[in-house]
Amino acid sequence: MKTKILVLAMLLFCSAAGFSQKKTDANIVGHIVNKEKDEHIPYINVVLKGTTIGTATDATGHYFLKNLPEGDFTLLVSGIGYKIAEKQVTCVANKTLEINFEIEEDAVQLDGVVVSANRNEVNRTEAPTIVNILSPKLFETTNSVCLSQGLNFQPGIRTETNCQIAVSHR
Repeated sequence: MKTKILVLAMLLFCSAAGFSQKKTDANIVGHIVNKEKDEHIPYINVVLKGTTIGTATDATGHYFLKNLPEGDFTLLVSGIGYKIAEKQVTCVANKTLEINFEIEEDAVQLDGVVVSANRNEVNRTEAPTIVNILSPKLFETTNSVCLSQGLNFQPGIRTETNCQIAVSHR
């Protein structure tokens, strides 16, 4: 009797806490192809924008998202060296959509890494503050051989290499 009550309480807690997901059988399948070369691209990220639902293409460039929530979403595709692509989709219970993408290479304009204090990754164009980029050209023109030397040429940043603070353990 105690076991039945415990199991029932756990089921109620898990469903109230949002641990059980309704199985909608709304699925999206497809593949991602390089537009210029007409080749499948492996390991590209595929996400439903605004959610935590996503996957990556397999080694053959195919992906599968299953048991998606019903509604209108934006399917976003991104990968290093490729331009971001989006398509509007409507997920309906018990239906499987086939959404294929042809994406273009973007080796010249890769998004830079943004270092921020709020611990979230942000694209440079969407950052709420001014973001500068350290390019290899800066290192060449200033003869900087390490990151700290290159940072000296960025406005608002001062690197300290000789702070004169020593900690001794006695």
